[in-house]
Amino acid sequence: MSHEVYFASYHQEYKKMSLKDTTEYSDAMEYFAQIDRGDHTSGRWYYDDIETLTIYEGSFGNYNSPGADGYTFANVFDDSEEYNTYLEKLHAIPEWID
Repeated sequence: MSHEVYFASYHQEYKKMSLKDTTEYSDAMEYFAQIDRGDHTSGRWYYDDIETLTIYEGSFGNYNSPGADGYTFANVFDDSEEYNTYLEKLHAIPEWID
């Protein structure tokens, strides 16, 4: 599988690649691998942008909200088949972990 990964915390490179800011897709994030820790919930999220073959991903928890730059990255694919394979793997991860 061949794709490039860009980290939101590297602001110049992220902007140079014209990657979306979390505010542009926050309402459409899908959450998975979530754990209820009593006082907070932690887990992972993703947003898939089929038009650009980009899958945005990140984690959240007690000290960071979904979309925080330090915990957000973008997978940019050259090939739609590879994009779909990666997305299928994300779909296979359960929403909640006991």
